[in-house]
Amino acid sequence: MANMELSNSNPVSGGYKSARSRKSRTEHEGLISVASERKCQKSIVIREKVQLTGCAIDVSVATVNSTTAKALEDQSARSMKSRTRGVDLRSFRAQMPKEHSHQRESTVDRSIIYSFLLTWFETYDQDEQLKGSKLDYLASLSKVREAEEIIRKLKCESERTERRKSKLVVENEVLRHKPESAAKMEDERKCISELFTLTELHEVHGNQPSVQIKELEAQMTSLEQELELLRTTNRDMEVQIENKAIEAKHLAEQNVGLQSQISEPEMVSQKREKELLTLTKKLEDNENLTVQTNKLLLDMKRLRTQKAKMEEHIVFRSDEASTSIKSLMDQLNTLQQELESLHSQKAELELQLERKTRTISDYVTDIEKDLRRDLEAKGDGKITSSTRLQIKLGEKYKQLETSLQDCKATIEVTERKMQEMAGEHN
Repeated sequence: MANMELSNSNPVSGGYKSARSRKSRTEHEGLISVASERKCQKSIVIREKVQLTGCAIDVSVATVNSTTAKALEDQSARSMKSRTRGVDLRSFRAQMPKEHSHQRESTVDRSIIYSFLLTWFETYDQDEQLKGSKLDYLASLSKVREAEEIIRKLKCESERTERRKSKLVVENEVLRHKPESAAKMEDERKCISELFTLTELHEVHGNQPSVQIKELEAQMTSLEQELELLRTTNRDMEVQIENKAIEAKHLAEQNVGLQSQISEPEMVSQKREKELLTLTKKLEDNENLTVQTNKLLLDMKRLRTQKAKMEEHIVFRSDEASTSIKSLMDQLNTLQQELESLHSQKAELELQLERKTRTISDYVTDIEKDLRRDLEAKGDGKITSSTRLQIKLGEKYKQLETSLQDCKATIEVTERKMQEMAGEHN
């Protein structure tokens, strides 16, 4: 009432306070909306995580079931293998040859050995089964631990959300106790009612993951029970293995005694086998040596025949070579004579060339001198006669040049023939 009177007495302060209350109201509403959105998002995330954990646990349960089924199948297959091995050994023992009469005394010992081998195979199969069950047990333990970690994380997140919810409730109570106007109190009441609705919604949404957590815990208990069953089976199998190991030790001792009894005739038989092998190797070596000697004799005969043929061929070729050498010597002599004649022809032709070149040069010089004299002594009227003489002289000069070229060509031909003959001679 006092607050109402103060607000009526000074309207300026009342308007200022109303504006402040509106601002605070809007800010408070914005904070509440943000908080509600965050809570909704967190609740959605928690739901998704719970669903994922449920799927992971379902997968782990399925894998555990599949591993147990595989272990049962492996046990059945191994038992069938052990049975087939026992049948194979028995059939092998039944199919032993009847010709060896001296080995009939040791059939009882061999049957004991076969029984020992059968028990050993069975113990080996049981060891493998225990290894498989241990691996399955470890895999299931790892999956259970993963599920526990997921549940622990979900619990931590739910605790965080509850803490934030309690903080918001405390803030609302603090805001409620502050001295403000009636309108503000009504607004706060509305906000508180909205918060309560949000908290109720959050509790409804929070109950769903709690139910899923309970289901997960139930699955965890079932998995733990299965693990305990596996542990009990593992202990039973270990006890059986210990018993089988004791039996195997007894059988091993018996086997040592039987092996000491069997080793003596086996050593004798091994020595005889070694002697037989050495004898067979010696016989094979002798046979190989005889075959090699026969091959060498045949090769010697063939080489002798080839040698005789080669000698005859060499004699025939030597006669042919002697006749060819004589004919070549005759050809050389004729070629040498031809070379000498060609050398002489070449020398004569060279002399003729020199003479002709001298005569031509002398004749040309004389004609030039005569022409100069005639030109100096006579006038222009007789220039035509001098030109005619020059033309005639040019024609003669050309004829002489052609004759010189012919001589040069004949000399070149003779030189080529000489070179060819020298090459044939070489």
